[in-house]
Amino acid sequence: MPIIIIIIIIIIIILLLLFLSCFVSIIYLFCRYDFFCFGKVEKKGKTGKRFYGVGVGKLFIFMFRRCLRLCNFSVLLATFEPFELYGSKDTRICEMVVNNKKNSLNLLDRSFFSSLLKATNYLSSELNGVARVGILTSKEGTPFSAGLDLKQLQELVKGPSSSATTGEKAVNSFGMPAMQFQRQHAEIRLFQSSVSSLARCSIPIICAIDGYCIGGATSIITACDFRYATEKAFFSVKEAQVGLAADLGVLQRLPRIVGEGRARELVYTARSFNGKEAKEMGLVEEVFESREEMIEAVRKSATLIASNSPLAVQGSKLLMNRQTEPDVERGLEYTASWSAGNVACDDVLEAAAAFAKKAHHCLRIMW
Repeated sequence: MPIIIIIIIIIIIILLLLFLSCFVSIIYLFCRYDFFCFGKVEKKGKTGKRFYGVGVGKLFIFMFRRCLRLCNFSVLLATFEPFELYGSKDTRICEMVVNNKKNSLNLLDRSFFSSLLKATNYLSSELNGVARVGILTSKEGTPFSAGLDLKQLQELVKGPSSSATTGEKAVNSFGMPAMQFQRQHAEIRLFQSSVSSLARCSIPIICAIDGYCIGGATSIITACDFRYATEKAFFSVKEAQVGLAADLGVLQRLPRIVGEGRARELVYTARSFNGKEAKEMGLVEEVFESREEMIEAVRKSATLIASNSPLAVQGSKLLMNRQTEPDVERGLEYTASWSAGNVACDDVLEAAAAFAKKAHHCLRIMW
């Protein structure tokens, strides 16, 4: 009797293994030929294709993601730290989420601008046939951006860090003003090009703002096609308080959005204002009580855009940009030259240091 029971148990185990094997094979075939099996990854200077594996555990993840997609949920398409791109072939919407795991305030530095440029180029080129509209926002629970990382400003003013090349160090050690000017000018132009990539992107970009949007972040949002915000959004063109002239595009784009006089008032005073006032002056199209309501509204607008002819929508953006971007580009070039010639003065570092002591701690407490 015990032998019969053992034999029956063995047969059941064999049947279960066969069933599991068939089940796994079906899942593999189900997921292997889907678009989201592959994603472009860029991390620590490495670029390549990744495949989410063929192990049993990862195949179950495949199945779960496939189910989400069938329900019109987004899946991770690509990563350009700190940007994560989510999208779905069904909705034709790509969400660019700022998820800086090392910096909860999403401060702007060289790596941020470099990744922004790569993410928007990827959106324009490789995802152009899939995504018809993009959404730029921050991860839930984090502010949009508290502005430029002052360490980055210090490096721009004083020169390259210890990791710089011998030639870069020599330029600063021996005091070569022309070479320093060229380095600073090139750095500023790189940041400007990154911000302008949002305007150059072939598809419309909607910006969803929650929390801080300070300094350089205002240049980013004005480069987007239009903007939504929450009531607790906190805006400020802060550069004047740090001894700088805003040089990433807000001086060129903000007057076209809110008017010349209002733009000058915001830039000269560097005062802060909330989401409601931003709507009143026309900086944002709509304002919402909560982030959830804002994201829902943004997705509705994106869905309407995605339902239209992509040729007509992209052509409309191109033609409208044709009226404004050439002037913006000329202004950016002049601004970069002015900033590169003035950023090295002592006033900048002193103002930046004073602002950092007063504001950094307050920002963290308020958020």
